[in-house]
Amino acid sequence: MLVAKIENGKVIDIADMRSMFPNTSFPNSGPNDDWFTENGCMKINLSAPCDYATQQLSPCEPYIVDGVVYTNMAVPKQEVIITEPEITIEPQ
Repeated sequence: MLVAKIENGKVIDIADMRSMFPNTSFPNSGPNDDWFTENGCMKINLSAPCDYATQQLSPCEPYIVDGVVYTNMAVPKQEVIITEPEITIEPQ
């Protein structure tokens, strides 16, 4: 499970909780909310709220919303314009 280490309201590190805390035993269900608070960590959501009809997810710098760290953000879908190549035929 990825966790974010937080200092002064900013994400300073993202890593697997077992590598970040190698001397800590975790239950199979993972740490509880008290553990996150006591250790200055937050859960990470690799997705973000997104209206897939008009938006797409784009990787970004980690940001915090309502006590959860996000690593992607919804951005407007980019319209792809395909144009035909211009072909010039020279008379022979």
